[in-house]
Amino acid sequence: MIWKQPYFKSHSHSALAIVVYSLCISTLYLLLVPKEYNFISGDYYTSLNNIIHGHSLITENGIILDRYPPVIPYLFSAFFKLSIVFHATPQLFYIIYSVFAISLATVLVYKIAVLFLSQPVSILASILFSLCPFIQFGVIRVASEPTYILLFYAAMYFLLNAYINRLYSPFLFIAIGALLGFTMLTRPAGILFPLLFALFILLTFSLPLAKRLVLAGLLLLSSLLVIAPWEIPVSHQEGYLVPLSIGGPISIWDGLRFNNCAYRQTLHLSPQAERLSDTITTHLRDFKSNTSPFLKQQFRHAPVAFLQLIGLKILRSWYAVESQNKHQEVFNLVLMGAYLILAVIGVFSFLKTTTKKKSNICLFFFCIILYSWAMTTLVLSILRYMSPILGFVIIFSAEGIHVLYKRKNSNHPLFFKK
Repeated sequence: MIWKQPYFKSHSHSALAIVVYSLCISTLYLLLVPKEYNFISGDYYTSLNNIIHGHSLITENGIILDRYPPVIPYLFSAFFKLSIVFHATPQLFYIIYSVFAISLATVLVYKIAVLFLSQPVSILASILFSLCPFIQFGVIRVASEPTYILLFYAAMYFLLNAYINRLYSPFLFIAIGALLGFTMLTRPAGILFPLLFALFILLTFSLPLAKRLVLAGLLLLSSLLVIAPWEIPVSHQEGYLVPLSIGGPISIWDGLRFNNCAYRQTLHLSPQAERLSDTITTHLRDFKSNTSPFLKQQFRHAPVAFLQLIGLKILRSWYAVESQNKHQEVFNLVLMGAYLILAVIGVFSFLKTTTKKKSNICLFFFCIILYSWAMTTLVLSILRYMSPILGFVIIFSAEGIHVLYKRKNSNHPLFFKK
């Protein structure tokens, strides 16, 4: 196998080879896959246009544009400014940025995996991650995923490296918290990541309780300090504590309207679920003002239909696309099914032979995946919103492939040695 060659004995050589490999894979995607770069009328256009014209994210009337958090609008505005300086298109700079962001994220997948798995498995995980079309989506279409993934994986690597190698510098945990703060300001779905990281420190680190509390507190405090300059004025403007942006209720509404959207193909729903979805679609105003009471009312009126819609959203999180294109969703379902089956095999094998310390990492991954699954189910249930956690699934998919390879060559049963 290529990842067992002597060249890969050095971690630095491995990281460099992974960067080069990932750059090549992203380039192939750019050459072979249809591309869509929509800066002009995309989701971030209003915020982006305001920044480009020198008004930051505050309109001339003094209103903060808080539909989306600020990292992506400011990042994309930098591409426009570079395009003016170099007489190029902003799309070019987005492509360059996203290719390098995904390549760095691929290296982080390797560096995370090698903390608790063998080097061959870690290299295989990075290869699978780079080949994954759901990860490369950010190269062929304007999206927040490359930035979100890179920031989150960096925070995850520093946390797990501190855990495995007993690195307890306060400045390290301040840096982790800051990375998580910028992760949240990229996509609000990461809003509880600092809390999950803090719980991991409190429950697993081999330190006296007081020191664990200090490190967890520093992480939480630094993440809060990063988001405070955005969160405080936005919440003051809206009159309530805003969870990083005001787009959440609209996203919940969008995730429940299914067939009531011109660019979506029709899904087969039960008559009761179809009627409920139709009713929800006509009540956009309730999602802008009073979301929870409205949803509770719909549940009381049609509990079975409501649960059917939620069950469908839970399943569709792992394979769906926004257009509800059947052919694409079947492809996604088959590929994700393969990843998940291999990951289950990998997890079973890993937990049989590992230490408690390393099994805690597996459990932490599971919590992160469950949390992201719940957040995706809450809003628009599509696989793209799950892509940031696919690296953690793919790490164990690589372990599953490694297990099957060893069993085949040793003629041992799949899960139990003779």
